[in-house]
Amino acid sequence: MESLSALSCSTGRMPRAPRLIVPGLVYHLISRFVDREWFITRESERARYLSLLGRALAKTDWRCLGYAVMSNHIHIPAVAGENPLGSWIRRVNSPFANFMNREHARIGPLFVRGPRAFESPPSEVARLVAYVHNNPVRANVVQNAANSRWTSHRAYLGHDESPPWLDVSLGLRLCGFHDPQEFDKFVALHPSDPAREAVERGAIDVDPSALFREAVARRCHRGRDRPSARMVVEATALELGISPASIYSQSRSSALKLARHVAIHTASMVGVTGVAIADALDLTQSGASRALQRAGSRPEVIELSAHVTRRLGPEVIQVMPDPSLPDPSLPRMFRPEAIELSAHVT
Repeated sequence: MESLSALSCSTGRMPRAPRLIVPGLVYHLISRFVDREWFITRESERARYLSLLGRALAKTDWRCLGYAVMSNHIHIPAVAGENPLGSWIRRVNSPFANFMNREHARIGPLFVRGPRAFESPPSEVARLVAYVHNNPVRANVVQNAANSRWTSHRAYLGHDESPPWLDVSLGLRLCGFHDPQEFDKFVALHPSDPAREAVERGAIDVDPSALFREAVARRCHRGRDRPSARMVVEATALELGISPASIYSQSRSSALKLARHVAIHTASMVGVTGVAIADALDLTQSGASRALQRAGSRPEVIELSAHVTRRLGPEVIQVMPDPSLPDPSLPRMFRPEAIELSAHVT
C-alpha cells in the first residue's frame, strides 16, 4: 500500500492538521464557529472568551504568543507544551459555548470541532503573528492593526496592558524583533497569509485553504533536503560560538548541556531522526528523548533553535528567504560575544 507521505507528496494534499503536537514548536490554532456564523457581536463576549483563555493557560505549560477574536472564528499562535492541547482548550471553548448559548437563547454546538493546529516553521513565526494581528484589517474593520482591540497587537505595542498569560516578550523574540515599533511596521507590510502567497507563486503545491505548510514541503523533499545530525551539531556550534568537538564531548558543564539541548531540539525541528542525533551525541535513544522533552520547556533553547534552523534553512531545508523578514545576522541577546553563554542557563 502506498504510504500516506508518498501519496501526499504526489497529490499535493495533506491532512488538514498534524496528528502529533511537538512540545517547543509554534502552532497556529484556529477555532471556527458553525456555519461561519457571526456569533461574537459584543465586546463583552470577546472579554469573556479572553478571560476563559487566560484561566486555562494559567493551568498549562503552553505559551500564548497572541490572539485574534473575530466574529466567526478565533486565532491563537502558541508554543506547544507537554500538556495535550485538548487538556486546556476544552476549558475555554466548552464554557464559552455554554455562555453564548445562554446569551443568545440557542441550543447546539458553537464550534465546528476542536481547534485546527498548524505547525509554523521558525522562519515564518513573524509572518504568522502578523497574519493573526491583521485579521481585522483584512475584514475591513480597521485600516491598521493598532486600531483594533480584537487582537493582541496593541499589547505588543504597549498601547494596552498585556495580560499575564500573553507572552509578548517571547513573541517578539521568536519574531526576531526587539523594538515593538519595528514589529508594527513589519505587521503593516505583511497582512496576508504567507502560505497562500507561497501557493500563488508556485513555491509549494498544497491545498490553498491550508495554512502555514512549509513543513509539508519539507516532508515532501526530506530525502533530498534533510540535514544530517553532524550538520545540525556544526550549525549549533557556529551559532553559539563554540567548537563542535565540545558538543560531542562528555563534559557536563551547564553551557555544553545547553548546547546539546539546542542541537537535539533543532534536530527534531528539521527532520533529523532521534536515532541519528542520539548516535551523534553518544546518547541512548531514551536519553535523547528525555533531553528533547526538557529542551522544549526552556525558552532560551526554543529561541536558539530557531536561530540554528535559520542557519540551516537556506542551504538545507530550502526555505526561501524573504528580504522583508528580520535579518538573522542582527545582534541577538544570546550571542556569546555579547554575554556569557552560561548566563542563559536556568
